[in-house]
Amino acid sequence: MIAAKQNDDEFLVELVKSLSAMKYPHNIEGGFSIAERYSQEVSDAVREIEESITRTDHIAYAQSSSTVSTSTIVNFVLGISERPVAMVYKLKDEIDSYIFSIRGGDSCKVHLGRVVNQISSELGGSGGGHEKAIQKMIASFSFIPVTTRYSTSNYYSLCRWSFSCYIGAT
Repeated sequence: MIAAKQNDDEFLVELVKSLSAMKYPHNIEGGFSIAERYSQEVSDAVREIEESITRTDHIAYAQSSSTVSTSTIVNFVLGISERPVAMVYKLKDEIDSYIFSIRGGDSCKVHLGRVVNQISSELGGSGGGHEKAIQKMIASFSFIPVTTRYSTSNYYSLCRWSFSCYIGAT
């Protein structure tokens, strides 16, 4: 319910009140239908992105246009692709920036948080994370010159290039 209504402050306040009163989520009015709708949105987003996943030896990545967060979708890309690392990104027009979510599976042998910090210092933007889960943002005005600098207008190539430098993907 929280993920489905994360931008609805009024709902979130009421949800906290209900949970504080020891109500179970399935007893919260409208809770089941909210969860059902959200699970359908996630399913649709995964189905949509599944065909566009690019796979290399070590990385799977795709661009998303879904309203579902990249941090939710990337977990499915990691599972579907069976690669050590998965990345999903999308343009957020309202902030004129690209949002990247990156996940590492059990076979990922590098600390992705450190890798992303290094890439952030080279490409600009902000981000942070842990060994296996990262969120990053790059302003679109700084992202496009970077793609030109590396002789490509293909964002997928930039993503692949960035990780190839650090984890040896081909």
